Amino acid sequence: MLGRKASAAMSCVLAVYAYGSATAYLIILGDCFQPMLAAAFGQVWWTERDVVIAGMATAFMLPLCFPRTLNAISGFSSITFYALCCVVGSVIYRAVQAVQSTEPAYEWGALHAFRPLPDTLDALPILAFGFQCHTNLVAVFAELEPEADLFGSTASLSSLPDGSAAASEAADGPAGGAASAAGAGSSGEGSSQALAQQGRQEPQPPQRVLLLRRPQRRFVSPAQRTQKLQGMVQVLMAAICLTACFYTLVGLAGYLTFPRTALSNILLNYSNGDKLMEIARVLVGVIQIIHYPVNHFPARNATRDLLTQLTGRRPLFPGYNTVEVLVFFAATLGLSLIVTDLGQVFKVIGGSCGAFFIFGMPGALLLQYAYNKHLHLQDGSLLIYRQTTVEAPLLGGGEGGEPSAGESQRAQHAQQASRDHHFLLSKLWWAGCALILLGLGLLALTLYTILAPPVE
Repeated sequence: MLGRKASAAMSCVLAVYAYGSATAYLIILGDCFQPMLAAAFGQVWWTERDVVIAGMATAFMLPLCFPRTLNAISGFSSITFYALCCVVGSVIYRAVQAVQSTEPAYEWGALHAFRPLPDTLDALPILAFGFQCHTNLVAVFAELEPEADLFGSTASLSSLPDGSAAASEAADGPAGGAASAAGAGSSGEGSSQALAQQGRQEPQPPQRVLLLRRPQRRFVSPAQRTQKLQGMVQVLMAAICLTACFYTLVGLAGYLTFPRTALSNILLNYSNGDKLMEIARVLVGVIQIIHYPVNHFPARNATRDLLTQLTGRRPLFPGYNTVEVLVFFAATLGLSLIVTDLGQVFKVIGGSCGAFFIFGMPGALLLQYAYNKHLHLQDGSLLIYRQTTVEAPLLGGGEGGEPSAGESQRAQHAQQASRDHHFLLSKLWWAGCALILLGLGLLALTLYTILAPPVE
């Protein structure tokens, strides 16, 4: 809808966001497990932060990145939800204990209902990062069942064809096609011969993709919501509400427990001897292990789309998936070993990519929608005007070759509708402008807080 250049820009930003998010997950992984291992086994070489991150990421995160569909790792989603509930409950429980403590008495004077304006603005990029959780929306929607099946009694995701699975089979080359043919064909010697013949085929050349430099942009009227789309909207609303609830509870509970010394990773404030919070650290580490491949999925698609945009060919050569996974993993691992401040990672990614996805892209879509609607109505009124003023006299319409009163009134209504729906009079147009300005403001604020010297 926005054109080829906007698509390439979105792919770049999406890849950067996934890269930054995966780096943050590796940092959290080290923050969770390194103190526990050091307390249990002492300060030896294999309990150092870099070794812990590299070892655990290679052992657990890397293998989960090779599957090419989200359905392959969808079974872990319930684990992350229950683990997150346990972590939030643990933080709240410790906050209640801190408030009810009598020795020493809780210092209510250390709490402040509002922070100064610079500190409040400094937290906006982090909030943008937290609510920037819709990068997998299209992939998840593509793999959903047409109808909701809460109890899983009739169907599963694996039984449904989806675009990502088809793309993965195409990327496998002749071997993948042979396997599909063998599974779908008849049993016995016929399928074996077909498999052998397809296996002996020469590798197909890279597929060329037709890219229009100036694709036609047209107004598309809103389609009727299907049951699948309605279910997705409900899931989105529930997910956003749960995210806001969990973030709010953890933020308030952490601030109540440590009003003066709260860190960007609140779990680091608790002592290593706290058994309950050690369990919470393990659960958070498990969540990061599962979230890493989930955030790698849009990065792989964005990289493939970007290469297609630049070269005009889909990268379907054998081993592309393996090479992409290894390069992405090595890049994120290298950055996580250098950067240790989790708050800075959240701030940079949230203030840049978050400004694009949360404000910039929706604003641009609203602008384009309002402008396309204006052009659609303008073209319609022009067509009606030509039919009533040019074609009607030539075809002998009306008396004396003049258009009839009904046709003239129809043309006037069409021209009036075109004037009434001018894009500058559209609320969607100005809402898009406001979103883009908010995105630019968030980006400028992020750059200022990072580059400006600290105020003493």
